[in-house]
Amino acid sequence: MLIPESVKVGPYEYRVVIVDDLHSSTDRNVALFGEILYKPQEIRIRAGMGDGHRLSTLLHEVIHALDDEMYVIGLSEKQIKCLGVGLAAFLLDNGLLREEAE
Repeated sequence: MLIPESVKVGPYEYRVVIVDDLHSSTDRNVALFGEILYKPQEIRIRAGMGDGHRLSTLLHEVIHALDDEMYVIGLSEKQIKCLGVGLAAFLLDNGLLREEAE
């Protein structure tokens, strides 16, 4: 499954980077699946995950961008996680994703 090199969320373009070692910037003992960095406009995703997990992680971070930067909805972390997983399943189950670059 194709994970784009960048995604546009509203007026902002975020570079998508796959990284081998991803931990919380505030606690190195906490491993992360993904994170969004607003100032360098970068979404980081941990390497080694399956397609569905990688996609749900990307969507999770995009939902953070929508909530934090664009619409200030005030979603909880649990709501963001559920939306990311649910949207990933919807897209994968219905064949709505490109498999490779055009």
